[in-house]
Amino acid sequence: MNDRPRRWVRRIIALVLTAAVIGAGGVVAWRQVHGSGGGTTPTRNPESDVRLSTALVVRTDVVSRQETSGTLEYAGSLQVVNQLPGGVLTWTPPPGAVIRPGQRLFGTDGAPVVLFRGPVPAWRTFAAGMSDGPDVLELERDLRRMGFDPGHLMTVDDRFTWNTALAVMRWQESRGMSRTGRIDLGRIGFLPGPVRVTWVMATGSILEPGAQVLRGTSTERIVSVPLDSGSPVPVRRGDKVVVTLPDGTTTTPGTVVHVSRVAEAPPPDSSGGGPGGPATVPATVRLDRPASARAYDLAPVGVAISGVEHRHVLAVPVTALVARPQGGYAIEIGSRFAPVTVGLFDDQSGLVEVSGTGLAPGVRVVVSTG
Repeated sequence: MNDRPRRWVRRIIALVLTAAVIGAGGVVAWRQVHGSGGGTTPTRNPESDVRLSTALVVRTDVVSRQETSGTLEYAGSLQVVNQLPGGVLTWTPPPGAVIRPGQRLFGTDGAPVVLFRGPVPAWRTFAAGMSDGPDVLELERDLRRMGFDPGHLMTVDDRFTWNTALAVMRWQESRGMSRTGRIDLGRIGFLPGPVRVTWVMATGSILEPGAQVLRGTSTERIVSVPLDSGSPVPVRRGDKVVVTLPDGTTTTPGTVVHVSRVAEAPPPDSSGGGPGGPATVPATVRLDRPASARAYDLAPVGVAISGVEHRHVLAVPVTALVARPQGGYAIEIGSRFAPVTVGLFDDQSGLVEVSGTGLAPGVRVVVSTG
């Protein structure tokens, strides 16, 4: 039996192998090519045109990945409501605008409602004699941050003091307001950070207490990923990913920051019958370089989630593998075929982990190039 397959076999096997690498599982589908007469020695196809080249055996890290899809979007959703007794909506930011702490969220009767930073919503008037609370702490933090306590006379804590009132007066003066040292409920709004506006009420509207004035998101770019609940490869917080942007060629790294503990049922199919697909587990990816994706919003992206990693192993291009007639794989080194044991496939780099006699970094192997 001839153990040296014709070189046209390499082309067939390489194509099958390349197409069949499945994400994190590294599963390979391949087929044995038979010649005439029922033997295992292939015959040459005169119409095939195999182009061969060489590549080096390298020592590197090989990572299996789970390939899936996701949606690039802005994190979170929020709404801003009117807390003033009433009035006319006289100014709103345009959709798409980013409002930062210290800037106005909207205007009523010609006066601004200003964004302050803090996790606790505004729920009362700020004035001398008020009780202590975390809302006072976040007010004082922002007044200090915005430069309205230049001598640092105000103690940044949960107590509203005379020095707090002085800082409020300086802020009021900067906004063209009366210097009262008092902030009525509704004149400022606390949110965790900058707001990217997605919807606003029409100016000229009569505002009632509790009316929704605008909706928005944070400015953080994330990728929402619906993971297959039946995937054999677990995805965990901290796993590294590679995100392929909508242009299909640009990639950017990211990190899994959240994986839900609860699977979600898919929506019904278009016929109104059963579910439209398998249950999924929501996961969130934070981009390591968010500026690379600033041109996109609500855009589909590809996500390759790193799974098992083998470090400092020998690897060759997947197109160097040749299926042996008696089973297993070999790679061509010079004029001989060396049997190898195959490990992880890394479909991002196109490499496959191999081990075998005579393999070492720098050994040149034959690969199919087309």
